[in-house]
Amino acid sequence: MADNEYDYIIVGAGTAGCLLANRLSADANKRVLLLEAGKPDNYPWIHIPVGYLYCIGNPRTDWLYQTEADVGLNGRRLRYPRGKTLGGCSSINGMIYMRGQARDYDHWAKLTGNHEWCWDQVLPDFKAHENHYRLDHAEQAPADFADLHGHGGEWRIEKQRLRWDILDAFADAAAQAGFAHTADFNSGDNAGVGYFEVNQRQGWRWNTAKAFLRPAKKRNNFKSDYWPTGDQPALWNPRVDSANLHFIEAEDGLLYPLTPTGRFTIDRLRLNRSLLVNNRKQRAQRAHELILLQRYNEMVSLLENVNKEMSLLMDEQRSLLKEQRDLLRLLLRQ
Repeated sequence: MADNEYDYIIVGAGTAGCLLANRLSADANKRVLLLEAGKPDNYPWIHIPVGYLYCIGNPRTDWLYQTEADVGLNGRRLRYPRGKTLGGCSSINGMIYMRGQARDYDHWAKLTGNHEWCWDQVLPDFKAHENHYRLDHAEQAPADFADLHGHGGEWRIEKQRLRWDILDAFADAAAQAGFAHTADFNSGDNAGVGYFEVNQRQGWRWNTAKAFLRPAKKRNNFKSDYWPTGDQPALWNPRVDSANLHFIEAEDGLLYPLTPTGRFTIDRLRLNRSLLVNNRKQRAQRAHELILLQRYNEMVSLLENVNKEMSLLMDEQRSLLKEQRDLLRLLLRQ
């Protein structure tokens, strides 16, 4: 196989992308390329647990998405953080380790008709990548703990180091109200009150770039590359023409062929540089226009609210004047 041919191209080195890169490249007979639009995870605040406060809302590490304006929020938009770096959201989130409810997995299996979504089916996968601190000394863990958790995998889970008296008091109050104490929110039942476990190692954030991507980078059949925003082609929408040749449709609307073996040739996926520069300028201009439009809409909304307040104030003034006139007429009659 040529050096520029790949069996798999993974777009996005986020939480799932890093895991995929690790698992797919484990087969030495398959060549894997991982593309990421963000920067490396060498920003210091990524690795310091409290640093998420400096990563969320920071264009260095966050895509800065916002929700649509919502009537229930008085027309406001909410920040929707998404990681823009190696490790994706696992590099900027609160590090809480949470699998979810078993009944949700069973419900998805029912909706999709795919039994592999069942909790009992996905549990072995969770256990396979776990490296749970309580199993560092398995003899001290509860007897059935190993039935739900794993040890020796890439994904480190540790007891968080934070503890406040007020949180303990709140937990005690919740227990008095009928919420049972729990030390494990990943048994398939999230009910209860207690401290969450976290994805950290010895006090540092443990993101998927450290856990899954670093080991993959040591493999000869794996390569990662950075595609700055606007440079990466859209690698989805595979198409097949009448001659049964597979194509990939990129952002410029052109079709880029695969090799006869069905492998991707990365040189054919690189778009014209001048076109990319123009695309970036157009996107920047469009983003600026959207910001101006948002500010205009905010100003219009503000003026509308002022007009409503003025109208209410005028109505109150007219009502007060009417009361005063009626009182004056009453006094004159007397």
